[in-house]
Amino acid sequence: MILRTVIFFLLCFTLEIFHVLIVLADDQTDSSISESSEIVTLDSLFAELEQAESLAEAEKVEQMIWKRWHKHKIPRISQELWLGTRYLQEKNFKKALYVFDRIIEKAPAFSEAFNKRATTYFLMKKYDKSLMDIKVTLTLEPRHFGALSGMGLIFMKFGDYQRALVAFTKVLRIYPLSSSARANMKVLERELNLKVL
Repeated sequence: MILRTVIFFLLCFTLEIFHVLIVLADDQTDSSISESSEIVTLDSLFAELEQAESLAEAEKVEQMIWKRWHKHKIPRISQELWLGTRYLQEKNFKKALYVFDRIIEKAPAFSEAFNKRATTYFLMKKYDKSLMDIKVTLTLEPRHFGALSGMGLIFMKFGDYQRALVAFTKVLRIYPLSSSARANMKVLERELNLKVL
């Protein structure tokens, strides 16, 4: 049962990374953003995400939020983030860490650089370091559902289901239709023998 649970939440995490990589690839092929989309603020996108009535609508808004998170006001830093993420996709963790470390040195307020480094540490099974970067990410962007999901997965890995429950509950407050958060909540429901949804 425990092995099945671990496999399940790692699959959810992998799917989440894959989704982000699709967003990044799409972002590279369409680097021009229309003026109307620039006017839309992150606050309004999060309001749309919370009020979305279908998964398709929610995922469209999610994609727009990820695009915003991956863009830095300095285009070169955005490009470096993309490069680091490609290394991450290729499982070249040493190069990915090098790139993310450099970005953080140059742009210490760029939340997505910390989130990507947290993801790298997670995949390297350096969970304490991953948690440290997740905490910084959430200090810079408290609504970062990706970082909160990562935190929940780490707590699940540790068998700390109560703290995982808190993390995924926060995800669902921000992103009520998140399929990965709902799936992980069902695992937690079984582990804790609770009705959490």
